[in-house]
This record gives sequence, C-alpha cells and structure tokens, in this order.
Amino acid sequence: GLNIWTTNDNAIYTAGLGLSNITGLPKRHLVLVCGFLGTLSSVCLYAHFCGWLNILNVLIPPFGAIILSHLFLCRGGRTRAASPGAAIAAWAIGSFAALCGFGYLGWTLPGSGIPALDGMAVSAFAYCLLTILGRGSRGRPALPGGACGMI
Repeated sequence: GLNIWTTNDNAIYTAGLGLSNITGLPKRHLVLVCGFLGTLSSVCLYAHFCGWLNILNVLIPPFGAIILSHLFLCRGGRTRAASPGAAIAAWAIGSFAALCGFGYLGWTLPGSGIPALDGMAVSAFAYCLLTILGRGSRGRPALPGGACGMI
C-alpha cells in the first residue's frame, strides 16, 4: 500500500543521503544501491520471516522482566540498583533458557512450555539474585530519598 511506499521512500533517501555524506559519492547512485540491497534483504527476510519472529519472541521478553524486577526491587529505595552488567547477564541467562525451551539449541529445559514466559521467569530471577548478591558484596546501603538509580 501507500504507507509502505512512503515509509520505504524515506528510508532509502535517508540511507542514501547518509552514505553520500560519509563516502562523498553521489547521492543518486547510493540511493539505487540502498534500494537494491533493501529489496534483496527483504526477499531473504520474507523467506525466513517466521523464524525471525520466533527468535524475536524469545529474545525480547526477558527485557521486560528485568525492567519489572528492577521496579519492584528498587521501589522505595529498599535496595540499590545492580550494575548494568547484571541486567545484561540476566538477559543472557533468560534468553538462553528461552532458546532452550524453544528447542533452538537441540535440547530443551523443563518449563512452562511457553519459551517467552520461561525466559522472563529465568531473567527476573537472575536479575533479582544478581542485584541482591551485588548489594551484599559491595556493602552499600540503599540510595537516600528512595532513588534507586538507573539500569
């Protein structure tokens, strides 16, 4: 439809203009190259679209569980925020559990049968555990005024 045409038109123009500024080559040639590469990648994505959505389905939900865990752990300044490394590690652990639950790695872990929920539960538990262990090892009290800090 028209909405796809206008969106892709702007994306190709922006990509061509950006590459033209970076490389110094004429914009009209780079717009054609970007259009060709975009069309080629869309054909490849179309052939593997369901697989791509399944991968996104197991990799994105652990982020939400970490954000909610952070909210509940840090409400009222009861505990100090974990380092950003703890959030990344918890996401990796939860994503690994979700990928195993989906069978991507050739073997499965017992769980709910819904890989996204398994990944969320594992990442929430891992983030809470890493936050509590990190607080104890640093020995720092909660931040004053109820502020917990950002991830």
